[in-house]
Amino acid sequence: MIKILAFLSVSTLLIFQGNAQNPDLFGTWYLQGYQLNSGGYFPVPQTSPQIAPYVTFLDIPEPQNGEGDGGCNLFTANFVYDSSESLYQIDVFTAPSNPCTDPIGTDYEAIIFQKFFEEGSMYHYAFYTATDGNTVLVIQNQFLDFAEFKNDPLAVPENALHTISLYPNPTTDKLFLHSGAIPIEKLSVFDLSGQRILESTNTAHFIDVSNLAKGLYLLEITTPEGKTLQKFIKK
Repeated sequence: MIKILAFLSVSTLLIFQGNAQNPDLFGTWYLQGYQLNSGGYFPVPQTSPQIAPYVTFLDIPEPQNGEGDGGCNLFTANFVYDSSESLYQIDVFTAPSNPCTDPIGTDYEAIIFQKFFEEGSMYHYAFYTATDGNTVLVIQNQFLDFAEFKNDPLAVPENALHTISLYPNPTTDKLFLHSGAIPIEKLSVFDLSGQRILESTNTAHFIDVSNLAKGLYLLEITTPEGKTLQKFIKK
């Protein structure tokens, strides 16, 4: 539980629940982001059109008491609750595999399905009250990966972070950032499995990726304004 408790240090209330009859769980919950045990927090990325992954827990008997949207594909699921162990297990999960219009949405959905909605996996869930007073649902799998959800649709803010651009993209060696007056505190590169493979606290607005293998990567940009996630291609 180390990962989840560290992340929830800003909360004012933490209650673990395992009872299928808990009315707080039922309803639609919109994904805000996920964190993998291997490192890195990945908020729902900005895509065109914008994806809005969600899961709905239905207050009905099995065999189909869950449904949702991974971002590109609607899914149905059956959640089997074990109140004695305070966890649930997905014994049936059905979803097509259509790609998103934006490839980064396809990659993001693939991790959601693999880590959090996969047949046979077991999960704990918890609620906490954030400092802004909103209730957040946290789902954690047996590998200590976790995802957080809110019961309001994700709002993608039009803020200064979305003006940060990368160039050249694709790149062969150095990746530069144009951020205007926004200072860069840290740059972290993740592969599509969520593994952090490179990090730099260089504030010169570039990162050397020449040693990376060819492929698609995610760049997490940390600034005083917050974090943003962008994709780039290493040639």
